[in-house]
Amino acid sequence: MQKFILILFSFFLSITTIVAQTITVSAPNVVELGEIFQISYTLNEQSNGQQMSLTKVDALEQLGAPSSGIKSHMVVSNGQVGSVVHYTETYRFRALKTGKFKTPIASATVNGKTISSKAQNIEVSDFPKFTGSTPKSQSQNRQQSQPKTLQQLMLQQMQQMQEIDKQGQQQMRQQQQRSNRVASGEDFFTRVEVSKTKSFIGEPIHVALKLYTQYNYSDNGRVVPTFDGFYKKVLYEPAYNERIYSTQETINGRKFKVYTFQKLMIFPQKSGDLVITPFEIDANVEVSDYLIVRKIAQSPQVIIKVHDFPAGKTANFTGAVGDFQVQAKADVQQIAADEAFTFRFTVSGQGNLSLLQKPKIDFPQTFEVYDPKVIDNFGTTTQGDKGNKIFEYVIIPSQAGNFEIPAIEFQYFNSQTKTFKTLKTNVIPIEVTKSTGKKSQAVNFATSKSQLAYKGDDILFIKTGDLQLKKTEKSSNFFPRTYTILAILLSIGTLVFIILKRKQIEFNSDESRVKNKKADAETKKRLKQARLCLEAGKETEFYDELAKALWGYVSDKFTIPLSALTIDTVREFLTQQNIENSLIQDLIDVLNHCNFARYAPSGAAANRELLERSVALILAFQKKLGNRK
Repeated sequence: MQKFILILFSFFLSITTIVAQTITVSAPNVVELGEIFQISYTLNEQSNGQQMSLTKVDALEQLGAPSSGIKSHMVVSNGQVGSVVHYTETYRFRALKTGKFKTPIASATVNGKTISSKAQNIEVSDFPKFTGSTPKSQSQNRQQSQPKTLQQLMLQQMQQMQEIDKQGQQQMRQQQQRSNRVASGEDFFTRVEVSKTKSFIGEPIHVALKLYTQYNYSDNGRVVPTFDGFYKKVLYEPAYNERIYSTQETINGRKFKVYTFQKLMIFPQKSGDLVITPFEIDANVEVSDYLIVRKIAQSPQVIIKVHDFPAGKTANFTGAVGDFQVQAKADVQQIAADEAFTFRFTVSGQGNLSLLQKPKIDFPQTFEVYDPKVIDNFGTTTQGDKGNKIFEYVIIPSQAGNFEIPAIEFQYFNSQTKTFKTLKTNVIPIEVTKSTGKKSQAVNFATSKSQLAYKGDDILFIKTGDLQLKKTEKSSNFFPRTYTILAILLSIGTLVFIILKRKQIEFNSDESRVKNKKADAETKKRLKQARLCLEAGKETEFYDELAKALWGYVSDKFTIPLSALTIDTVREFLTQQNIENSLIQDLIDVLNHCNFARYAPSGAAANRELLERSVALILAFQKKLGNRK
């Protein structure tokens, strides 16, 4: 047992000779001026409980006391196993000067023997400037300017901070200037662009609603202008959530992104100064990545000076403004009585084709003429409607003979020359032969023209030949008194019939009373036709029938010619008749909806609601007018 302890003691005694005692240094090769860094000194033997001592280097300032630590591990050398203890002290330094220096030398006493570390090279470089330059340019800056002291470094840092602050203030000033330009309407504004500010009644004017901006934005809402006193036709209007692509325009040398929200064609309906209200957009404008400005951009109102027509207007003028040509044509030259043929009156050219009314044509009295079917074959440009408009009549002659459809005079106003021009079609001869016995039926057209026409089968001829007349026996049941009573009753009946017939003739001779009487029936018929079109999915025909029902009702009830009816004349006349403003506005809203919906259909549900609204409107008028009787 004593022998084993002796061997073990000899083994541990030999450990101290396995590893020689040294101090190693761990330090960075390059540091920056003013930088705080660490140098570690490691001794592979625990000291005598005293700190290592360091030599002083003027370029390096020691900061505080060192931190220390111990760790150990097993080693094997020449077949012998031993334990090594590592003792480390870590010092913090600040670099005070630029240049190349030696690290401080550390010394420690172990077992009465002094051990020292070796000096290591360290380089202190200049402080880099925050200029966004490349590493190469940074190196050049160090070579050109090399502060030698910490005070110079602090001064340089202060200058750099001042420069950064100056740049930040400049960016803030730029953002504020942009914000001010947005707020003042220089960089973000709306416009109502019109093709002309002076026009005549009925002359087409092109309108565009635009936004001009230098920045991106998000839309919070829009308010489109009102066009009181105008008939308007929407040419382009994207859905609210539809993406609008911008174009580019240059204004005063500055390029703007331009967004177009609506394009319209408007037609003045009366003379005077007509006002188009402002176009407004509420938006969040992205002035920069860090600044969003809310802006409500509102365009100035636009005033259109509308002139009345000069002298020269005749009864043949129905409001046509532009430059036109006309043509009249029948599809037959010869036809049998009671058979139908088609007559077309065509107006072609450029102007307000949308507003043209049917012409005044004096057809022969023996022609049964149905209201025309209107065919629009035109498109709309910035100068107005361009193409042609056809009025197609179905006609049934009732008597044989040679007839003529007289020349049609069409007057229009040329706004370029500021003069009226009258066009005249050719006379169209129609030869009507004897009836074949089959009468044509006109289907899907309006009520026939009210007229009295002779027809060949209206009079029965006197029968000739042997009539085989027989004398009847006098009945003994009748007495002279009976004959007297019958004669008196017959006389009274004849007198009553004559009186009623005269009253009927007088009533029929009063056109306003006739129209007033038939107004309700005609309106019901058109509303029924509109309902059929709605159920069949024919939206365009539905709007046409509904509009005709309302226009026709107003025309017949108040004895106003259809050619004289406009939104403004309806409003003015109904106001004079002491009709409530709410009822008048409902009528105008429905009429406008019918006009607009031709170009932007509303869908089946909305159309059904529009029809029900129209029926309720007619009933309200009937109740109002009925109370006055």
